[in-house]
Amino acid sequence: MQSARNILEPEVETWQRELAHKIKVKLYMVSDERRKELLEEYFSRQVDQEIETYEVAEPSPRQALARQRMKLAVQTVCHHYPEGARILDLGSGSGLASATLAELGFQVTAVELVPELVRHSRERYGDNVDWKALPFNDRVAERASFDAVLSLGYLEFQERAGKELVKMRRMLKPGGMLLLSVPNTLSPRFQFGLSRAYFRVFKEPEHVPVRHTFTPERLQRLLGMAGFILRDYKWMPHGEDSEPLSEERGREFMTHRVKLRTAPEMLTLSRTYRPEDTTP
Repeated sequence: MQSARNILEPEVETWQRELAHKIKVKLYMVSDERRKELLEEYFSRQVDQEIETYEVAEPSPRQALARQRMKLAVQTVCHHYPEGARILDLGSGSGLASATLAELGFQVTAVELVPELVRHSRERYGDNVDWKALPFNDRVAERASFDAVLSLGYLEFQERAGKELVKMRRMLKPGGMLLLSVPNTLSPRFQFGLSRAYFRVFKEPEHVPVRHTFTPERLQRLLGMAGFILRDYKWMPHGEDSEPLSEERGREFMTHRVKLRTAPEMLTLSRTYRPEDTTP
């Protein structure tokens, strides 16, 4: 005769597994499709703010940071590549960065999830850019077809940051460059690291637009796992320093002044591996 414990144990284990799965799904992640729907809904409400970021005479600190980020990214692309290079702009927003690079002679593909922003970009800047209103996936272009990828204010909103970085790497040619901006976990905006832990434990992911913040150590680890070599970085905003990021500099990422550890965000320059990187 079976004991009550033997009879109930399988049911209890099943219930525990189901509960653990529900908690994990509820607290930590949503499906890619659901995340796409949430982001499109969220950014559709931000269209006017996105457009005015580069138009208002007196920008807010957030708008000034976005302008500085875009300017530095454009300068860095121009520093490393000649006219005609192929550039992929992920989360192109108002389209200004893509249009600027196109005017400078680059072949630009701009990917934006919100159709209204794509319509605005096409109407305002014309067809010199290949505007695409779709999520970032393999339909964007053939693999290994771009010289550089711009991901400015994009990665932090994605559900699976590592997966997105791998997709970016696949789009790049060997030695291709990734310009990536991410919010700093230790900044005052995120309560010096406390808000990331709070949101991921107590808030439902569907109500949290920013899914990821990064310390320098976490970002370097994720880039390496995705197949990138980190070459340079800057804390943002960076004051009067207008020097573009440089692959040749290759600064040690872990070497920072302590006071800059709480800057709002980081802008990094990485590249994919070249054949000579693995040649003995």
